[in-house]
Amino acid sequence: MKKNSFSPCSPCCTSPPALPTRQNWVGELLGVPVVIPALALLEALEHLKAKKISVVTPYPEWNNQTLKTFLHETPFEIITFKGDERPKEVAKQNYLWHQSPDEAAAFIKEVSHKGADVIVLPCTAWRTFEVIEELEANLNIPVVTANQATIWSLAKRASIESALHPRGKLFDI
Repeated sequence: MKKNSFSPCSPCCTSPPALPTRQNWVGELLGVPVVIPALALLEALEHLKAKKISVVTPYPEWNNQTLKTFLHETPFEIITFKGDERPKEVAKQNYLWHQSPDEAAAFIKEVSHKGADVIVLPCTAWRTFEVIEELEANLNIPVVTANQATIWSLAKRASIESALHPRGKLFDI
């Protein structure tokens, strides 16, 4: 593999187990900077100076437990945490990450985000990137999605943030 001056890489999954070591290991293996979405979310939250977060996910309970464990090891206080609470048999028939952007936005708007500094929307498969600006305008709070944070982190590493025309308050700072 020929090394370029900058060839970023990002796996497309937000699930957090053992991420810091995997991010470094994959980067060393490939010889290029690597951005893992869950770590990009944390980086974005730090950049936005968030202290209290509201987390809304399309994940079923087993995945939410893993995410909660990961987030509890960070400096952020979880004000709200809402995921797919449907029984497993029902959820398997139509996972929430298969929702349209409008359906995802409606689900997110149903949740109380009172007291949070930022709304966090993990899951790279959940189509929330398209509704960031709508959610920020309607809920009057910054929104950080896994895809948005990953794009921002990759752009920052490549020093091209200003060349993008991204969505959301994350890119305004």
